[in-house]
Amino acid sequence: MKKINFFEVLFWIFIILGFILLVWFILGSSPLIDQILTMFLVGILTKLYADVRKIGERVARLEGKFDSEISNLKDKFKK
Repeated sequence: MKKINFFEVLFWIFIILGFILLVWFILGSSPLIDQILTMFLVGILTKLYADVRKIGERVARLEGKFDSEISNLKDKFKK
């Protein structure tokens, strides 16, 4: 089962709210286009933050593996 990410949930909440505000704007009511764009941008920035964070974790794991492989190679060449 896939773990639900907090930032993924926030992303979808902001995107859905953006669509709701867009429909509300099209139907001729209150929200300004700036408010709609802000909601979409906050959603997109939340998604980008989550992706960058995930990539950072992967890079950290990769660095650890790379360092261990380098030390293994050094040990092999010393022998």
